[in-house]
Amino acid sequence: MTQRICIVTPDTIGPVANGGIGTHCYYLARFLALQPEIDVTLLFTGPCTNPPAWKPLYDAIGVTLALLPPAPSHLDDQPDYLQQSYLTLAYLQQNHFDLIHFQEFRGAGFHTLQARRTQGLFETTQLVVTMHSNQEWIHQGGGQWRHDAPYHHAQLCWIERYCCQHADALISPSAYMFRWTQEQHWILAEPQQVLPLLMDRNTLTPMPTQIQTDHLIFFGRLESRKGLDLFCEALLALHQEKPELIQKVTFLGKLGRVGTLDARDYLNMTLAQTSLRWQMVTNLDSAAALQWLQHHRGVVVIPSMMDNYPYTVLECLTLGIPFIASHVGGVEEMADSRLLFPPHVEGLKAKILQLHILPWAQLNHPHDHQQAEARWRLYHHPVIKPKISSAVCVEEPETLSICVPHYNQPDYLPQLLASIDQLEGVNPQVIVVDDGSDDPRADAVFTQMAETYPWTFIRAPHRGPEQTRNHAAQLATGTYLIFMDADNIAMPHMARTMVDAIRHSGLDLLTCHLWCFEGAMPPEGSEACQQQRIPVGAAPELALFSNSFGDTNFICRRAVFQAVGGFPQFHGTGWEDLDILLRLHMAGYTVDVLPQPLFWYRVHDQSFSARSDLFRNQQRIVQAFAQNGPDYLRPLMNNLLLPAYYNTPNIQNVRIGHQVLTTLNRILPLGSRRRQTVMWLVRQQRQVIDLLRRIFTRSH
Repeated sequence: MTQRICIVTPDTIGPVANGGIGTHCYYLARFLALQPEIDVTLLFTGPCTNPPAWKPLYDAIGVTLALLPPAPSHLDDQPDYLQQSYLTLAYLQQNHFDLIHFQEFRGAGFHTLQARRTQGLFETTQLVVTMHSNQEWIHQGGGQWRHDAPYHHAQLCWIERYCCQHADALISPSAYMFRWTQEQHWILAEPQQVLPLLMDRNTLTPMPTQIQTDHLIFFGRLESRKGLDLFCEALLALHQEKPELIQKVTFLGKLGRVGTLDARDYLNMTLAQTSLRWQMVTNLDSAAALQWLQHHRGVVVIPSMMDNYPYTVLECLTLGIPFIASHVGGVEEMADSRLLFPPHVEGLKAKILQLHILPWAQLNHPHDHQQAEARWRLYHHPVIKPKISSAVCVEEPETLSICVPHYNQPDYLPQLLASIDQLEGVNPQVIVVDDGSDDPRADAVFTQMAETYPWTFIRAPHRGPEQTRNHAAQLATGTYLIFMDADNIAMPHMARTMVDAIRHSGLDLLTCHLWCFEGAMPPEGSEACQQQRIPVGAAPELALFSNSFGDTNFICRRAVFQAVGGFPQFHGTGWEDLDILLRLHMAGYTVDVLPQPLFWYRVHDQSFSARSDLFRNQQRIVQAFAQNGPDYLRPLMNNLLLPAYYNTPNIQNVRIGHQVLTTLNRILPLGSRRRQTVMWLVRQQRQVIDLLRRIFTRSH
């Protein structure tokens, strides 16, 4: 029986100037295609930047290369990684595979894994994630904060963690990456397996050369994480102490950055005042770079500050190219320890001084190509593996109540109720509560609807949308509740899809994607969609900035809704959807997103969310954190943020509130040491509060 395998990757040889992930995916595809009864597709999710001359390359190795179609216009507002993940899900739903290899980098498997978790899709497919270099790890290694796009960076970090938590199985080329993520308190899927990276040794011919220890070749991306500044500092120190030791230096790799400087500017500024002979070679792809190394004598230096299982090391030991490397990450699992040095200036200097006495002909590298191939071959045998599923189909009564709050929406309420009446596959209890509408036409339409539909229609005093929804929920008898606002419109399959998903997954609450439209009339066809909103899920670190959880149009278990007391009361604000979803998550209930649009969201100036005050909305979310957040976060919110809000004159509230929230958002969600950072802020509470007071004083 032929096994169909798909490798999903944002990087590969050919379409782009690839890095290590692309090299791995190409070699893995080539290796699997050589195995009997395995059919391989490589789905490239990124944009193609090279001319299409590379297409025959995949035909020659027996691999089907698939590309994602252009994203539709209603996804234009979404970041590229969400577009690619969503389009990947669509492709995989149309093409069956027995096993799919995702890379955690940029989370292309996110929506596919979310669809598996919430809806049980891909039941006969094993979804595997390989851990290479996630965003948290990259920025910790580079010592960087993402100040330019903090929300999207934090969102991508969360998506990559989600993929590693909900995969059927995890692969890492090194034991090191498993240790690192566990130290950062990631929740990792089981089983976990270390499978060293592959090399296609048939296309690489070692070229014995006489070693020139006075020619040093920096090999890797020219950036801080790869140790460019470490290398230069050691180089300058040695040049000053022993100017005759190093005669030539080459920097071989793609351009990156050192701090705020482009690598080219950094090198010009750092080395310009020396008499060193140096050159940069930055325009080669991986194959051309290896050919360059094979034809130039010298010692390769790989001084990474943080690395997983770098192909630079693997390529050097495969081709017999003399190299030394920093003793970081998974490098010790690859190379002879006699070639390794600690990642600091003195360690690198000492190793360079030993180059002439290193036993180049007697090295014993832990990486074994034949063993790596055998382990990958065994991993894909037997032909079809059983799926490892965490989904639980909950056996409980399938009764549904739909709760509709209404306030002065005479033009829109009939459209919503007509869409509920046309729902497929369900027979819900429908409860419509009028929140004291003072528009005579709205009152007349409400009466007309009550006479048209055999549902429950209640008039109540005006108390706001939260109380109105709670009132409807109190009258509900269904096992599940769905809340729908009067100006939105349900898609015919909405309720059936939601009920099936919450029963299959065993989760407590599910939101969904939504299609936005404008106008007084109901939308006709997908062409009316102006924007698709894609909440990613229960990511509390994003909540200070925006709503990642989803809209009020969610389904939940009625018992769960009752347990948290319904929608919290916070008069005169919006964001009640984010408020209750965040509180449910922090109370320990399970929340996720159905990765498909299930209702139409009408965008208009008279909606409550459009008229609410943004500062007070954010204040509401801060209050939710202060009352219900993790123990390590509550002191910060109670003693720092809330006093700053409440003691600030109203005229400055919005500007200063945004200033505080933006500053904290750069600290809390970014990097892998969020908890340690927050604890430090709590310990330094008095100094931080004094600093903020000085900022506020200057603002006035």
